[in-house]
Amino acid sequence: MNKMRFHKVLSLVLVLVLAGSILAGCGSSNSTPASGAASTSGSQGTQGSQAKDSLNVVTYADPIGVFPLHVDYSADKTRDGVFFQQVYDTLFRLDAEGNPEPWLATEYEVSEDGLEWTFTLRDDVYFHNGEKMTAEDVVFSWETALAENPTAATSMLNGLAAGEVIDDTHVKATLSHVSPAFLNMLCTQMGVIINKAYYEEVGGAEGYAAHPVGTGAYKFVSRTSGEKIVLEANEDYWAGAPAIKNVQISIIGNISTQFLSLESGDADVVINADLSSCTKLQENSPVTWDSTGSATRTLISFGWTKDYIRDDLNLRMAIQSAIRKEDLLAGVLFGQGKILDIDVVTGFPTSPDEGTYTVIPYDQEAAKEYLAKSNYDGRELEIYVITGSTCEKAAQIIQGQLAEVGIKVAVVPCDNATFSSAQRNASADMNISDNTNVWFDFCNPGASYNPDMETTFKHEEYFKDVDIIKDYYAKIAIEQDPAARKQLMADLMSFGVENAYQIPLYASVNAIAYNKNLQGVAASPVSDFYIHKLSWS
Repeated sequence: MNKMRFHKVLSLVLVLVLAGSILAGCGSSNSTPASGAASTSGSQGTQGSQAKDSLNVVTYADPIGVFPLHVDYSADKTRDGVFFQQVYDTLFRLDAEGNPEPWLATEYEVSEDGLEWTFTLRDDVYFHNGEKMTAEDVVFSWETALAENPTAATSMLNGLAAGEVIDDTHVKATLSHVSPAFLNMLCTQMGVIINKAYYEEVGGAEGYAAHPVGTGAYKFVSRTSGEKIVLEANEDYWAGAPAIKNVQISIIGNISTQFLSLESGDADVVINADLSSCTKLQENSPVTWDSTGSATRTLISFGWTKDYIRDDLNLRMAIQSAIRKEDLLAGVLFGQGKILDIDVVTGFPTSPDEGTYTVIPYDQEAAKEYLAKSNYDGRELEIYVITGSTCEKAAQIIQGQLAEVGIKVAVVPCDNATFSSAQRNASADMNISDNTNVWFDFCNPGASYNPDMETTFKHEEYFKDVDIIKDYYAKIAIEQDPAARKQLMADLMSFGVENAYQIPLYASVNAIAYNKNLQGVAASPVSDFYIHKLSWS
């Protein structure tokens, strides 16, 4: 372990940036669970003399996918982590402070030039189908991610060029350029380890997505889209058999229904819980909650396929200047959270220092002047949000603020699939989303503009000055001097707000509500939720 510590790249405790809303979906958990499903009747810590061993977890929206390496998967840890963190493992995992710690890997070495990373693997890890994990599976997982989902993989595994099997328990990753946050990236969805033999047996990504197999603490049983996912304990889990044996992940979008289900005992945990509902819980309630500062930032993104937005800086600046972010904290986060002036959560050791970047303040008169110089024709601009999310609340507040300066806005609540499609295709005038950065240090805003994205980046759907932004990020991605990186990021952030490419709103608060008899629950800044750590009292 000394060798690992000696070579460990500085990892950043950042609470910043890319994706999740809080709350949306549908479904009821009153029906009899399928085989392997969690019992949803009563959340008492004991049933007779025997401790309860099932768990019903409520989340606001269906995961985007259950096989992250699929070509159609667009990464969103806040929505998908509740599934993939149970079923899959990664070589490293983020600890409570956000630093990567060994998981399927036990140690690593880095070459002097920073381009070769050699990992030692655990020798006691088995997939859910009984196959032993080897270095061949690790290399195959990397190769599959890069081949099947290059858009996500070249971002989340930034710099990875090739993998090499040394022997069953040793593997080498060769990078195309220095990547100081490579360990952080191995903790992401693109870092999951899949079974090569099973992938080939089921005919590739589609078969794997139909019935995922990982090395995680829980095995996949079934999925009813928009309603529930059922898991069962992996009794042979290398880190020890979980105390919770049967799990149901229930999709419930309505906030009131979520908390009624929790207080009645039908549900046991609500992740990404509504802060307002948490604060209203009574002392004598069977439910309690926990919260923490979040690695999630909320922002407005523009529809770059729309020329009346893409080519009108004055309109974007008018929107940016008209937003009172203090109102958002009060109305959405009840005075908690933190206003963001740039697309990075500040105040951490490696984030840009306050005062080193441009800030565009709230200024209603300036907004009106920008609007007068714009080509805005009075059309109603649409803001897409996920139904029932805190972003929907934020959009409603912003709708009123923009009306004050003469900009018409319609809030368009939609389901997860519709929102993801609009976001991916930049087809909405605006969208508001929560984004969580868990792999880079402080430089996530460059996630779509890194040196490996030439073949996958769609220039016409994004920023006019994409080459300038890509140049900034290319420098940030390889700069190893912390002070120099901070200044490069500050310069990039200034460029972003001066051109209103997107509008940072606030850093959120992560909350989780749960039955008081459930042990080991804690809110996570990066939306981690590992059921194998939990047990009933």
